[in-house]
Amino acid sequence: MPNDSNEQPEDRRTNQRHPLTQEAMVSQGPHFRLCNIRDMSLNGVFLELGWGVLTRNTPVEVTLSLNNTAKAPIYRLSGEVARVSKEGTAVKFHTIDDKTRQDLSGLLHSRRKPPQTN
Repeated sequence: MPNDSNEQPEDRRTNQRHPLTQEAMVSQGPHFRLCNIRDMSLNGVFLELGWGVLTRNTPVEVTLSLNNTAKAPIYRLSGEVARVSKEGTAVKFHTIDDKTRQDLSGLLHSRRKPPQTN
């Protein structure tokens, strides 16, 4: 149940989120939008895509490649919008196959954002 305080909703994640600098295409039916990934896990992704673009529980497909070369594999991950905020949109992936899971795991560990310094 939503509340008006600054409390965060219960964290239900089962996989660690990794900050990631990566573009992705998100599609809902015939509508497509290019956006940036803020962080990703093997269960979902947080897209820099704010209010008014997608709504909660909407089925979507997130398309990304593992690198920026012409021969890079393209991954299409189906899921649904889990949360929308001013900061972005969280998508929870549906089941992904073992090969895609292995490749995404490699992506998450090899393309992390550098640590922030002050």
